Amino acid sequence: MPLSLLSDSQLEEPVAELPPLKVKDLPVMDNVDPDSFYEIIAGMLENGSDRLEIERCIRRLMVEKEGEEIRDRISKLKDKAKFCLQQGGSSLQNLDSLVSHISRLESFVFQSQ
Repeated sequence: MPLSLLSDSQLEEPVAELPPLKVKDLPVMDNVDPDSFYEIIAGMLENGSDRLEIERCIRRLMVEKEGEEIRDRISKLKDKAKFCLQQGGSSLQNLDSLVSHISRLESFVFQSQ
């Protein structure tokens, strides 16, 4: 079912007894607009997931103790990823090292010609 054919009430219906889910409730989705969230749900429906399966996933994430642990791990992983990309972080250092290595190879190639 294409996203344009889904209404808000259809997305909320599987978990009617839960408070409405807002994108801000998901710590990993800080900068994701609501349309992207609905696209995820629509994609699950298009790929053969039924409403009960989606309800189980949302309930597991938002209500059960396991969901609290999952959200906590996701939040910690997000913080680690942000740290790696900051000045002095490992990802930035590795990228700088790669650029430096390529620059040295480039100067070596031009000197030998």
